[in-house]
Amino acid sequence: KNYSVKELSFNEPNAAARLKNGDFSKEINEFKTKSSDYLLIDFGNMKEVFDVWEFVSQIGLLIKTPVIIKSESPEIIDKFLRYYPGKAGVVLSENTKMSVLQLKHYGALIVNSDLEPIE
Repeated sequence: KNYSVKELSFNEPNAAARLKNGDFSKEINEFKTKSSDYLLIDFGNMKEVFDVWEFVSQIGLLIKTPVIIKSESPEIIDKFLRYYPGKAGVVLSENTKMSVLQLKHYGALIVNSDLEPIE
């Protein structure tokens, strides 16, 4: 089955700046009404300089589709999985700086870059 995936990317400087300033409601509200099977949140190589707890709280409250995150920062992944009120997916790539054991500790669904589960 083909799944529809919407991507929320913070790789662009303007989107990353809004996230760092705590002004991410625009991005979240855009995806609140979009129907898809998954929401992929791509933090890219962003370092943790934003309120992860507040962001995850808003995501958990407003987004009702499963969430998959992609980040090179182990701090962002760790905090997102710790604060997210449910099971989230994580894209495991060669740039991911966390082990599979660390990800499984939080019950994360581990997927490859094609968003296919890794056993």
